[in-house]
Amino acid sequence: MLWTVAGILGGTAAIVAVLALISIGLSVAVKNPNDPYEANTDVSALGAEEDLNIHRYEIGDCIPFGPVWNGAKFEPSIPCDGDDAFYRLEDKVDLKGSGYHDTSEQEIVAAAEEACGAEYDRYVPGEAWRDSFLISGAETGEIETVLCLRALDKPDADGFTPIYPDAGDCIERDMDMWGYSVSCESEAAYAQVDRFIQLPEVIDRFDELLDDYTDSCEDAHFSLPVHGDDIEQVMCITEM
Repeated sequence: MLWTVAGILGGTAAIVAVLALISIGLSVAVKNPNDPYEANTDVSALGAEEDLNIHRYEIGDCIPFGPVWNGAKFEPSIPCDGDDAFYRLEDKVDLKGSGYHDTSEQEIVAAAEEACGAEYDRYVPGEAWRDSFLISGAETGEIETVLCLRALDKPDADGFTPIYPDAGDCIERDMDMWGYSVSCESEAAYAQVDRFIQLPEVIDRFDELLDDYTDSCEDAHFSLPVHGDDIEQVMCITEM
């Protein structure tokens, strides 16, 4: 899951949250986790207090789910053992002067990968979500700082854990929860993951070549994107 955050302390700020990609000034665009392919360009203002809070985040700090996924305000960091803690800041990387800008999808992806690593913003079976936020100047669009976030390995009140399901794990009936693992003993579990098919190269999800791989799944499947419509692996599942 790739996200960009634009904001710079002491001046006009911009924040952009992206899965496919989005870029705007003095605003926040959020990606709903319901659809891994489609970017959401709805925006809302980023206040000066939020910009200050983001600037003050340090490695090891934790923040809630809300600011990342649904446009809630960025508050000061919270205790990692608190009920609302969802993400831990794994790294905070200075990219100012590196030449990346938030107006190009290629540059956004490249900046996130350089700062956080290739394992971020993609489906890694059995691993906690790794998401990136890219901070840029609203006037220049230059990406200056990248926040590398990792979800905490703990279930919520309904038993959903932000760990990408691996072979043998179970997923919930509601496809809005496609990225969470749930206990196979739970009433919410509707399918079990059988296996993953790694594609030799990315394939557009509308390309008929993808059928050669999805058709090998015995029951049902999910096509898992790298970014946008580019599929890099297929998850085969069996309904319970």
